[in-house]
Amino acid sequence: MKKIVAIFAVFICFAMISGSFASTSTDKNTSVDMTGLNSHGHYLTVSLPCNPSTGYHWVAEYNHSKVKLVSKKYIPDNPIICGSGGVDIFTFEGKKGASVHMKYVSPNGKVIEGHIYIIK
Repeated sequence: MKKIVAIFAVFICFAMISGSFASTSTDKNTSVDMTGLNSHGHYLTVSLPCNPSTGYHWVAEYNHSKVKLVSKKYIPDNPIICGSGGVDIFTFEGKKGASVHMKYVSPNGKVIEGHIYIIK
């Protein structure tokens, strides 16, 4: 758990320094990191708490002509215990002005929580 808290702190520091994004999220468990720029656009990494054993999951919605999902991975909390949570980490490549809508969806399809990230 201490490692995850440290990872969140690092992501938040990078997010505050970069000034390259906007977010409607004020959740302290959410972190965003603009990790670089290449010839196509910006890389945006979003880390969100989750617990897949409950059936709840994060869904990313975005314009596929402006944003590309580069990777998605799940990191479980330590120690790994059946039913415990973790962090979903999404990495996107996008153009300036593009947005990514992250929705936390229940097993019955109801949106429980949402965040919007705009690449600036």
